[in-house]
Amino acid sequence: METPNLFVCCTYFHLYVALAMAWKSHQKGETCTIVLSLTRNRISEHLLNRLSTITWARILDHSDQGLYHRIEQFHPLKKLVLNLFINALYPRLYPRAEELRPLSRSNTIYLFNDFHYLSRYIIKNARPGIILMEDGNNSYGPVKSGLAVRLKKYLGIHPRFGRHPRITRIMVQRPRELPRDIAHKGEKLDITEILNAIPPSDMAKMVGLFMAPDNIPRAEESSNTALLLTQPFYQFGRTSESRQIRIYKCITDTLQAHGIRVILKPHPSDRVDYGAIFPNLDIWPAEFPIEILNHTQRVKFKLAVGVNTSAVFNVRFTETNINLLRENDRFIQNHFHEALANIKGNLKANGFPRI
Repeated sequence: METPNLFVCCTYFHLYVALAMAWKSHQKGETCTIVLSLTRNRISEHLLNRLSTITWARILDHSDQGLYHRIEQFHPLKKLVLNLFINALYPRLYPRAEELRPLSRSNTIYLFNDFHYLSRYIIKNARPGIILMEDGNNSYGPVKSGLAVRLKKYLGIHPRFGRHPRITRIMVQRPRELPRDIAHKGEKLDITEILNAIPPSDMAKMVGLFMAPDNIPRAEESSNTALLLTQPFYQFGRTSESRQIRIYKCITDTLQAHGIRVILKPHPSDRVDYGAIFPNLDIWPAEFPIEILNHTQRVKFKLAVGVNTSAVFNVRFTETNINLLRENDRFIQNHFHEALANIKGNLKANGFPRI
């Protein structure tokens, strides 16, 4: 029997990829456990009930959004102390973490991020050889520099996205684009190849995990329909909620002014009430990963649009996929008006009103 695999998922997209990889491992006789720790995503009322339909992996729910938000409000010094003594302190905040300690020591660990506290606790207890999976465009960002970063590293608090020495492999879709300091850890992650190997019956179970068949969104095939994917920039301190709304209003106004129908799909962590703000738009539910619609025949778009999200390029049911801001999302934080101007410029450069 091969060494068991443990996946730690903090978003619906993480779960989607982990389920696919667990299916592949199951075919080789490997045991997989998926730990679900949804920290920001809206939690679907049906998701937990449907997890039992998955037969090729054991799924443990360790979601505690209340704890996550309490820790987010900690003073920076208190967060530093928690990081320094996470083995002793985190189980006091979340006693169920102790259940994962033996799993961390006996499994091959797959993390989708290495900065949430549950992930840091697992890293502390795991053996070297942890595998970090892609978690959006931020996986390709350079490491910050400065005295604070060097001091934290000296204390054993390493920078994010694969820079901890116990993380020896980083699986991403574009390994050549990894920053120089972690490029040697990069490996190709071919999500499409993994998904294509799953038979239709098991893929139907994956789709059904996130939504019932009669709830799958439908869009008629059209030459003038755009799917707009949001990101919760305000939750990560990149901008205010009101400025985020300005960004998406700019995009929707431009598209609609040229007769383009817009369907808006909020990010699963985005809690803005877009239906109240944009009453003339079709708004899809937030509580599923957009990639799951790649496996249905219910939707077809001419265009998928994002601001700066890797999800745009995971969508397979469109003819054209574009991001409107080529800089990383911190550009919005520091240069909002320039970012907005760049978004407008890139809408024009991408051929509007001609799609």
